[in-house]
Amino acid sequence: MVKDFKEEEERLRFLITKVDSEILRFNEMKDKLDSRLASLDRELKSEGMQPVPVIFQPTAGHKDLLEEITDHILELNKIKNLVAQKLKLVIREEELFDKLQKKHGSSVDLKHLSNGEFEIAVNDAETQQFFSQVQASKKNMAGLRKTIQDSPTE
Repeated sequence: MVKDFKEEEERLRFLITKVDSEILRFNEMKDKLDSRLASLDRELKSEGMQPVPVIFQPTAGHKDLLEEITDHILELNKIKNLVAQKLKLVIREEELFDKLQKKHGSSVDLKHLSNGEFEIAVNDAETQQFFSQVQASKKNMAGLRKTIQDSPTE
């Protein structure tokens, strides 16, 4: 289980690094386009004109590339936040697991459910003993029920 936590933590940290590099790359593109925009505005002003909208349009009919890059950076930040939240959760689960293992030994395990939640599973000698007792009692009660049902009523 500890190995699973470490692998998940490493995977999430890698994803954050990858998203960070994408954010950096697109921020550099945005800075270059912002610089070009400022340069165009300065050129207009030097000619005595007021600034006008500037659209970086890579293809006809395409929306403004600067706006698209800005939106993409925001989406990348959302993804980074999502991954960071997941990483915090994994770290908290790992800390909880370590704490439980120290207090209760290796009989405690965390099981991850398909919906992203987890549950704690305990399998120790006492659990096994209680299980045996429940099974024996169920068997006895089933026999008792059958005996009662089979007995004639007057």
